Amino acid sequence: MKEILPDIDKLFRDAVDQHEALPSPRVWDNIEQSLDKKTVIRITKRYDQLKKIAVVLLLLLGGVTGYLLLKPSTTTNLARESKVVTNPLPSLSPSKREAINKDARENNAVNNALANEINKLSSGTSPKLNKTAETETNTTNASQSSGRSNLY
Repeated sequence: MKEILPDIDKLFRDAVDQHEALPSPRVWDNIEQSLDKKTVIRITKRYDQLKKIAVVLLLLLGGVTGYLLLKPSTTTNLARESKVVTNPLPSLSPSKREAINKDARENNAVNNALANEINKLSSGTSPKLNKTAETETNTTNASQSSGRSNLY
């Protein structure tokens, strides 16, 4: 059988290709009339509007991203803009200004005295600390000599 019909697929393919059916122009006209052209135009316009909106949003996003990446940091701006204030209380009368300065000097003196006391306590040179240490030593010695232990 192979010898009689060696290439049957080719025979069928050639036969089908030769019998292509083309519709008449009148059929194409009827198909075009049945289509809703207004809907197609409306969908096309909406699609074009969405493309324009997408382009604007992408440009906006790119601009904001570029700005955030390329702007200098705020700490450098603060360092550049820092100014020495020569007169912090310009609108106050001289008597009020003097009262405020006096309070500030007193607060500084109290803060310095407290800082000195803390330093003395931490270094062990404070008279109060030495008296407390001597009292504890005397109490411990007395309790040991009496045979009792001082547990805390």
